Formats: sequence, C-alpha cells, structure tokens
Amino acid sequence: FGRRMVAVGQDMKVEREIPVGWELDCEVSKVMFPDIRARIVPPYSTDIAAAWHVMEKLSTEHIVNVCGPDAANPDTWGCALMGGPDGYVAARAETAPEAICRAALKALTQR
Repeated sequence: FGRRMVAVGQDMKVEREIPVGWELDCEVSKVMFPDIRARIVPPYSTDIAAAWHVMEKLSTEHIVNVCGPDAANPDTWGCALMGGPDGYVAARAETAPEAICRAALKALTQR
C-alpha cells in the first residue's frame, strides 16, 4: 500500500522547522481545528491516536497515504496528501504521527 508513495517521495528530506511535541501540536491544532479552543492540546505529533483525528479531517479533501520505513527510507515515515486544492503535498519524519502533522501543516499553510 505505502510503497508507491516511497518511490515518489524518496528524495524528500526530513523536515524539522517546528520541534516535534508541544510546539508542533499547538500549530497543528491552530491550523487544523481553528474553531476548537482547547485548554489541553492533544499530542498530535507524538501519539498515533491523536494523529488519526488529523488524518480523518484531511481525508475530507485529500487522499491520505502514510507509509512506513522501507529499504529506501529505513529511518523515516512518510505522509502524502493527494487531491484537494493543494494537488500533492508530502512530508517525511521519524514517526508516523510527526509525518502526518508536517504534511497537514504544509497542505493547509500553502493555500
């Protein structure tokens, strides 16, 4: 399933503009869920259950493809978003939740 994305995205670099953890979680919350004013921000970038909520929201406008490590990228996960107004956006990171968050931010801040 995810191997096709890796072939397309194997030249993607791991992105680290915003540190993983609370800072990235706050940014995702602000961009993905602007109407929700939570006192506690879910750990979107470190917990797959929280990141799943981000994927569910993204799937209303995009085809979401998350792929795990393989021979070409043994230490990173990838997330590709296809369709929607952005066309194609992808990100790689050390974990699946982080890759999902970084792809989401790319997609929603490039508009």
